[in-house]
Amino acid sequence: MGPPHCGVLGRKAGSIEGFVYSDTLREANFVWDDSHLHDFLTFPIMNFPGTKMGFAGMFDENDRSDVIAFLKAERAADSPMCQPGADPAPPPGTNTGELGGPVPTPTHIPRSDGTVKAPS
Repeated sequence: MGPPHCGVLGRKAGSIEGFVYSDTLREANFVWDDSHLHDFLTFPIMNFPGTKMGFAGMFDENDRSDVIAFLKAERAADSPMCQPGADPAPPPGTNTGELGGPVPTPTHIPRSDGTVKAPS
């Protein structure tokens, strides 16, 4: 499990206290911005050799832009889901990554251009 996504944009890479980062991110000298997130999400292992991120990459530019838009809108440091006492994790059994859990129906999908995509 990785560090929290709340406030990732504008945060220095490898800076969450208590999380064991790879040398690559711990020694990185940058702040997460759109450009660094695009590079990381595209192909983490290639663009950040030595990362512990077990993720093959997201090759569609629009998908990457949508993820970054989500992080800006829903996981900004001042967003309701990132305030003390908020639990941004889905309740047990509702995460689509859990085997046997129900698949939740998204209510909206924020896009990088500021529009909201209705679920299909």
